[in-house]
Amino acid sequence: MTGSWSPQPVLPACPATTGFGPTRLRIRPPATSRHLRGTASSLPVRAWPITVLGLLALLMSSIMQPRIDQAWATDEPVFTPVAWKSYPNNDSVEMGDHSLNLNFSFGGPNDVVSSAAHNTHFGSRGSPSGFSVLLRTSSDGATRKLPPTDAISSRLSSVRVGLTPTSTLVEGANAGLRLTYQVTKPYLPSDTVDELNSQITNGPFMYVRLQVRNTTTSSRPASAVYVGFNASCGPPLDEWPRPGWRALRMCNAGDTGGTRYLVAPKTDGSSWGTGTDTVSDFQGDGILSGADGTGKAAIALPVPALAAGAQHSTTLVYGAWHDDAGITAVDGTRYRFYYRGWWAGPAAMLGFAIDNMGAAFAGSASFDERVRQVSPDTGAQYGASHAFRGWRHANWLVRTPVGRPFFAVTEGAFNYLSTVDVGYDYHTFQTRYEPWKSRLELDQWRTRYEVDGDGNIFLIHDLGKDGKLTAGPAYDQKSGVRRHMPIEHNLDMVAMVFAWERRTGQSFDRALVQQLLDSAEAHDRDQDGSIDVAAMTACLQGGGSCRTSQLGTTYDGSLSEASKVQAGNTILTTKMGVIESFAASRGYVPRSGASYATRAQRHLDQAGAFKNDLSSDPTLDHHAANPGYLADALLYAPILGSNPILDGALSSWLNDAMVANQRAVYGSYSTTAIARNSSEETITWISKAVAGDVVGAWIRRQWPTWTTLQPDGPKLWDTWNRRVGGEPYGTFDFATYPSNSYKSAGWYPRAVSIWTSAPDFP
Repeated sequence: MTGSWSPQPVLPACPATTGFGPTRLRIRPPATSRHLRGTASSLPVRAWPITVLGLLALLMSSIMQPRIDQAWATDEPVFTPVAWKSYPNNDSVEMGDHSLNLNFSFGGPNDVVSSAAHNTHFGSRGSPSGFSVLLRTSSDGATRKLPPTDAISSRLSSVRVGLTPTSTLVEGANAGLRLTYQVTKPYLPSDTVDELNSQITNGPFMYVRLQVRNTTTSSRPASAVYVGFNASCGPPLDEWPRPGWRALRMCNAGDTGGTRYLVAPKTDGSSWGTGTDTVSDFQGDGILSGADGTGKAAIALPVPALAAGAQHSTTLVYGAWHDDAGITAVDGTRYRFYYRGWWAGPAAMLGFAIDNMGAAFAGSASFDERVRQVSPDTGAQYGASHAFRGWRHANWLVRTPVGRPFFAVTEGAFNYLSTVDVGYDYHTFQTRYEPWKSRLELDQWRTRYEVDGDGNIFLIHDLGKDGKLTAGPAYDQKSGVRRHMPIEHNLDMVAMVFAWERRTGQSFDRALVQQLLDSAEAHDRDQDGSIDVAAMTACLQGGGSCRTSQLGTTYDGSLSEASKVQAGNTILTTKMGVIESFAASRGYVPRSGASYATRAQRHLDQAGAFKNDLSSDPTLDHHAANPGYLADALLYAPILGSNPILDGALSSWLNDAMVANQRAVYGSYSTTAIARNSSEETITWISKAVAGDVVGAWIRRQWPTWTTLQPDGPKLWDTWNRRVGGEPYGTFDFATYPSNSYKSAGWYPRAVSIWTSAPDFP
């Protein structure tokens, strides 16, 4: 069995430049240590304890000095974005996640949301933070802004916005100086919840890096940079969170009891202020005064005169702390944010962020480079960066009352917690980089199922909704027709288990996998390879409520009933064959009846007979339309590798069918439109279309001579720029065919599956 996805070691942390920090950081010994050891041996014995204490004091003094002792340094470069966009535009680039407990949004020309407990969903926008970055140039006395802020009207020239997976960059120029700010929410892969990389990644802090560059051929005089927020809630904290640093505190209604902090080094010439008119104060001379603790909160940083081509930069820490926010359990118990167990309070957390700044930036830069392996096309890289943020924004990492981690991912603006069929998409990314998160979800899903009259078990849709866990699926609270997805969920769970096992080299639960597959197989009652159960009566495990449900799929269309109904669905039939072929290749044996190999072949043969139809059921509306997302059935093949059954189907009919169906759903818009749900649909599920990118890239590596799927990733840049209508917020969800006009986004997490297009991550 072959495959292109293999377990990789966790990215090592960079050596520390200051502070003790967690044990994975290595402290560099003082340069004088070798000389001191040589002279100490000649000291009198009674002098030795005093000498040791003196040396320890010297070492502690050198370690505990602030990392930045000048206002501006020259060795802190900003990142190179995958793409730049001119401004103004309604570009949404969320920074943050729910485990961060802090959202930082650049949506709309002058809108920044920053809320310590903000749960973004339909109709909810939080409270504006007033985040503002201004440049005052002394050569002309002008003060101009970088977006997004309405603090002043004058904007720097040549403004553009760029992004990497971890960072947002905004830059503009005036009087020969170019100001760039980079907001970075660090991301470092990790294998366990409590290791250093996880704390850096899932801690409630970001970094704001500021850089001023002289772009002319002559020297430029001194200038000053202003960074400020609304809603100050107290005077600046001096020598806090550690000596040599100072912090501003912000609290608004959106923080719901939490507090945000902007932390910067105390440097010569820097000034701090709070009050109602800090901007006017800064515009006068580039200096702030006053600290009544109300109104706005800001810092002014002087920039020295710069020689031609010179640049200077500094880095601030932006963090949050909230003792009460989290997820509510079924019994009303509060699962509060997990980071509260890592640090005693905000001072310790912010000190950790300062100590680990070097590791955070180095690790984030290394991770950002991996997006270039998704595709050589910058449009696809931009889409992958956006999709990563959609997944990350939806993360919840909390702690149960007994101290165990609990992890959930919000289904975008729909706000369901850890939807199983959505997990099928984002686990391809999550399992690769943070497998412990996937293990938590797998353990949480495994106990939530319904049982039919024959004792077959079927996983339920979700864990809850709107930050609350529910006894049954919160999906059942939805109005209108609520189709359960029993086969979909069982097959998705098995695929995710197999991926986690491949990533970690561990075994999850073979008996559970067997039970899930055999239960799904029960919906092919006559064993002809076709799914023939359209409705089911089942009860929640443990004597819970019972209901009769129509059975559906994740491939919801706006017009087609055939795409929504489980029975006869060609994509779902193909998926059964693919997943069971993986089970057979891993030595699984059913409790009774035909082998998984026989069953897999039977399903694939049946799907092949209707390869160009949405469904084999002629009574369903639009059953003869071409299925647009046949590749979704093979999404885990690049992770799990090929096998003889799957290879046979691909070579005999499956690859050709995927290509033909993709052409059909493109219609006459193959160069512009993204693949739609079917050839008779008007809806495009971006997250499902990019499964074609993943599978097509894998097939080209496995069988280079084949003609296979055309990638849609390169169209994502244009899709995002040309979307119309709706809110200008969120990440990729779905659009309308053929214009790709924006229909809904809502921070949807599942398009992150496009990262599986990369052959291997270093």
